[in-house]
Amino acid sequence: MKRLIYIVLISFFTTQVLAQGVATDTTPYLLAGNMDNYSAWSFSKQAGTIGTVSNYMGLNGNGLLVNYTFPSLGGWVNLEIPVGSSFTKSNPLVFFIYSTNSTDNLEIKFIDQDGSVFMVKPSLGKYPGGWNHVTAYLSNTNYAWGGNTTFDIPSKFSLAISGSASSSGTVYFDEIGIGKPGLASSFLPTIDPDSQLAGIGFAQRRDNAINPEDPLVLKYLEALQDQGTVAGNLVPTYLEGAQAQTFNNCLVALAYLVKNEKERCERILDFYLNATDSANMDSLKQNFFYKGQARGFYQECDIHTLTAMGAKNRWIGDMAWLLITSKNYEKKYNSSRYDYLIQIIKDLFLSFYKDAATGGYIQHGWENGDANLHEDYGHHEGNIDCYVAMKLCGEDFYAHKIKIWLDSQLNGNTALPLDLYTWRVLAFGAMVDAYTSLLNIPEYDFRYRKIINVNGMNVMGMYSS
Repeated sequence: MKRLIYIVLISFFTTQVLAQGVATDTTPYLLAGNMDNYSAWSFSKQAGTIGTVSNYMGLNGNGLLVNYTFPSLGGWVNLEIPVGSSFTKSNPLVFFIYSTNSTDNLEIKFIDQDGSVFMVKPSLGKYPGGWNHVTAYLSNTNYAWGGNTTFDIPSKFSLAISGSASSSGTVYFDEIGIGKPGLASSFLPTIDPDSQLAGIGFAQRRDNAINPEDPLVLKYLEALQDQGTVAGNLVPTYLEGAQAQTFNNCLVALAYLVKNEKERCERILDFYLNATDSANMDSLKQNFFYKGQARGFYQECDIHTLTAMGAKNRWIGDMAWLLITSKNYEKKYNSSRYDYLIQIIKDLFLSFYKDAATGGYIQHGWENGDANLHEDYGHHEGNIDCYVAMKLCGEDFYAHKIKIWLDSQLNGNTALPLDLYTWRVLAFGAMVDAYTSLLNIPEYDFRYRKIINVNGMNVMGMYSS
């Protein structure tokens, strides 16, 4: 009887340990020997994480086995190994993977000598149903943290597992090492291989002519304005919607200026000019002042009640666009109609200005229904808006300080939201030659360009990042 129990127990534990078996793919992916000896790897884990690394009997006698359980707030386990002199940027990192968890993330990292970390982070759900082979090139990764945004002299490879609350699992790695150049990547390229393709066509992203303007767009904006409110001034976010966003209304007013729809533009700007009652006692009313204090306009309000909506923030970016629109009206019509509106917004911005170690920036403004004033950092997009507004107002000193700060924060970064490239090029105007190369980042990078099929035709467009 005891013998039978031992046999059952041995059979059970053997099944548990060897359930994953070994990879059956014998393709010679490796450039040289594998890196499967666990004693060559350094192992670390987030505080509160339970994790171990050990060897197991892999395809060629060894492999890495990682067990982990993350705490209630999530966690990570990390393995690192020196890359050696045989690695070049044309070589991939290759390995087999088998995971019992499909919800956590695998982090594949290339690290250079100054600590710059470049990473691709697929879900473990990408590797279902047994053993999968992974081929990852440096070109498949994005800059993540540390050092700088340039990958210089290679130093280490890293494999990590990260995940959410209280998750756990076992991940097996086998035949880890430097792969042969030219292997097919497991990931889509980050950079479009046709980015420099000459000629006309879909792949080149060039057509013989720009599509003509659709006159129905203006008609639609006019319909939104006429039907949005009884006064016919503010434009809702969509037809029959109740939300009136300051930024959206500024863009519509600018479109009216381009089409010389002066009266329609004035309907929008007049609303904000008249919403400047210094005796206002309602903190949530769309009004520039509250109890005599200049606070700015809310990002959005109910188009009928004029009460703040959403996050209830008086955001500098939206007000910068209101200032930009008012200055463009002034220039186009040689008019002083909005001088007061221009002055109070400009004065508010100057009161929000803060020097930084390099340059300076305009702080956020009032947030959460006026519960807080400013975040403890500067916002990039909003300060590009403010740079343009300050330039239009002749405040070159502050515009210059903002630009210095923006350059110190953004130059060299290739993983920013789309408008931090495109809007910077437009905003810096006369200096455009020094910044046009920024457009290559979203133009060539698949993180910003999406292709979908609509009615049997491929359609390409940009999205945030």
